[in-house]
Amino acid sequence: MAISSLNNLSPRHRTLAIVGLGVAIFLVLAALYWVIRPDYKVLFSGLKPQDAAAIVEQLEASKTPYRIDDDGATVLVRNDDLYRTRLKVLGDNVALKGTVGFELFNSSDLGLTEFSQRVNFQRALQGELARTIMSLSEIDTARVHLAIAEASIFRKTSSRSKASVAIALKPGKDIDPASIRGIQRLVAAAVPDLTADEVVVVNELGTSLSLPLYAEAVAADARLQAKLKLEQLYADKVLNALEPIVGPRKVSVTVDVMLDAGGPDAGVEKIRRLAIAAVLQEPHSAAEAKEMEALISTAAGLVPGRGDLVTVLARRQADRGDPTALPTKPDTSTNAASPSFDLPPALGEAPAPLALLGLFLLLLLLFVAIRAFRPKRLTPSQREHFVSRLKHMAQEDGSP
Repeated sequence: MAISSLNNLSPRHRTLAIVGLGVAIFLVLAALYWVIRPDYKVLFSGLKPQDAAAIVEQLEASKTPYRIDDDGATVLVRNDDLYRTRLKVLGDNVALKGTVGFELFNSSDLGLTEFSQRVNFQRALQGELARTIMSLSEIDTARVHLAIAEASIFRKTSSRSKASVAIALKPGKDIDPASIRGIQRLVAAAVPDLTADEVVVVNELGTSLSLPLYAEAVAADARLQAKLKLEQLYADKVLNALEPIVGPRKVSVTVDVMLDAGGPDAGVEKIRRLAIAAVLQEPHSAAEAKEMEALISTAAGLVPGRGDLVTVLARRQADRGDPTALPTKPDTSTNAASPSFDLPPALGEAPAPLALLGLFLLLLLLFVAIRAFRPKRLTPSQREHFVSRLKHMAQEDGSP
């Protein structure tokens, strides 16, 4: 019936009916697939390649369906198998983060020698320490290397255990000295005959972070910050004392503070020497400079006999008639003995070569104008011709 009804349609309507039927079938099949397709959820994300490889190997061994996303950084399994698979992977002691721990001893092999057992124990201890260090929020990866001293009852050795830790920080993270000291103590507490000072901690660039070297670097940075703060403090004091006299923004102050080698002592800085330089924008006499030096010494609280230095200078020379003016670089921009020319304003403002060129062009134009308007003199032939014509005109006027 449906086929006969379809045959009764025109070719155009028959084509439209077939296309509509195909679209309807496709939508029905897509809906069925959407309903019955398996739903995959994230099992682990943010994995490193070695961790993803270990998890995938475990899933393939248990024949668990899985998918990989984010270029191998994310592993997905079916929603129904999510929690069961996650617990199974964690319970099987999969070597995550590229390290193995004490799961090495889950399958005991009685045929191992004492040396092999000792090597496995060292590997397991290194792995467990690395996992613990990587649990810190600032650290991305870590590797621990141990040099455990051998204990023997037949010989007494003076060698001690040593350790080194290489860490890589997460992007945008930093680690403070307290965390570095904590890592040293953590490793030292897990290894016999190992002290925290013998644990070396380096970052991904190979820079040593372990104390006391790191503490010395931090202390040096703290000394620099303290020096800068003291210099700014003294500069503000001097500016507040001078600006009411010379005017705002008419003096610049530079301060140099030399601290004792002992650095900060109980939070108080010890100043060995203080040097202050003030540069005035306007000229002042030598007497005024002496008064300003005394004012600076009082404002900064300089200590007599400590070697403090105060210098006051002016940028340009004061009145030439004042013999007590502050010495500055002589002004050689003008010379009273040199001749002067009264040039137009446009030329007077120009540089000397351009002014001379303009004066030359002006004189040249004046000379050309004079030559152009000067009356011309007659040649002898022209003069004789002119005289003969005058005579001829006079004779014509005198004729009856």
